Amino acid sequence: MKISALALGLTLGILWGASFCGMGVIHAISPAYGADFFRLMASIYPGMAGDGSFTDALIGTAYGLADGFFFGCLMAWLYNFILGRFAST
Repeated sequence: MKISALALGLTLGILWGASFCGMGVIHAISPAYGADFFRLMASIYPGMAGDGSFTDALIGTAYGLADGFFFGCLMAWLYNFILGRFAST
């Protein structure tokens, strides 16, 4: 059974974007929580300051949506490709 690249891309994009957004909300309530997460993500995603500000949460959410979508589509494509090559018919 093949996987829909669009569905998996949207699912992973929404989940990764929501994790950034959720981390930003929690960090706004308790600044010590998630500080290392934002510093780590700032080392990966350009444009993030790593201070856990509202801007970091917005930029991270946008990156999470795009990054999750891209890699979800890539993962589904690779799965479908391997399935087509090695599945017995």
